[in-house]
Amino acid sequence: MPFYEYACECCGLFECRRPVAERDAPLACPQCQRPAQRKANYQPVLLRRQTAPTPPPAINPHGAGCSCCAPAYRVNKTPSR
Repeated sequence: MPFYEYACECCGLFECRRPVAERDAPLACPQCQRPAQRKANYQPVLLRRQTAPTPPPAINPHGAGCSCCAPAYRVNKTPSR
């Protein structure tokens, strides 16, 4: 269940965890018990709270020192006279 932000005219903003189907249902402020409205045009707070971005994919799937992925060394093959 996601968290949604609600606005109370007296107490200000607060968050509440609710099912998506009940997000627009009337809700009482937890401090003063007056009706509060959900903040319009906002994503659920759950979707905005990311602790860290997804790490990038590994470039070398075999790890360091793998012989099949090591760079090829070029040998100078100039004809000797």
